[in-house]
Amino acid sequence: MNRSSKGRTEKPGLLQVRRLVLCPLPARRCRWSQHNSMRFSRYQKITSSSIRVDYKIKQRNRRKSPSPGVLYWPQFLPRNDFEALVQECSFLARTARPEKNSLAKGRLGAYVPKGSRSLTVLLSEEVCEKVGRKMGASELIPGDYPMELRVYRPGSYMDWHVDEVMYREPQFEAIFTENSTDSETQWKEPGNQSLVSRWAEPNSLIVLRAGGPLHQVTRATKGRRVILKFLLTPTLEKNEVFDQNLNRRAFG
Repeated sequence: MNRSSKGRTEKPGLLQVRRLVLCPLPARRCRWSQHNSMRFSRYQKITSSSIRVDYKIKQRNRRKSPSPGVLYWPQFLPRNDFEALVQECSFLARTARPEKNSLAKGRLGAYVPKGSRSLTVLLSEEVCEKVGRKMGASELIPGDYPMELRVYRPGSYMDWHVDEVMYREPQFEAIFTENSTDSETQWKEPGNQSLVSRWAEPNSLIVLRAGGPLHQVTRATKGRRVILKFLLTPTLEKNEVFDQNLNRRAFG
């Protein structure tokens, strides 16, 4: 600002204001010493290590997290595999006989023979991995208990029960379904009294953790339900009940 001869202060003119605004401030020089570079590099290494350790902990906790007791998976197989299994089950159902020593009433059953398409598809490595991811099990392999075909007709049902643990670690019992009945699969999670009821649609898979959920199949009044039951397990080390179940006469 300028002062007049009378001592009054005069405001700067427009040109002066523009010069003040447009005049750049002197740039500050940033010093990046070798010491700072070393500190930043060390910080990057520590941060990266922390992230890797944290990721490994999360992965380990995820693997150790408790698995769900029941899994219902609709549209489980590709269409061509499903249709092939339906044809095979229709043929195998002709060999089914009434079940013995079973909680099921009015149900027929048979063992699935070696070399069948059902064994190839449902006991594949892909199925083991898919079910393992859903059930929180890191590695599953096919159990060495025979796959069973079971047939529900009008009047057939299965009472409330918990699947026996036949291996050192609880196996997962899987039920693949082709269904035209009105029966439903019902279950209760351990510690939870709320009832869950599902109509098992064709090409669905139900997986239950042995020793876990209480479950049943309600009485059918019409149609036919054909299931393929097989086991997936984290180990082949067996309990005594494995041989007891294997040696019993299952079908008459």
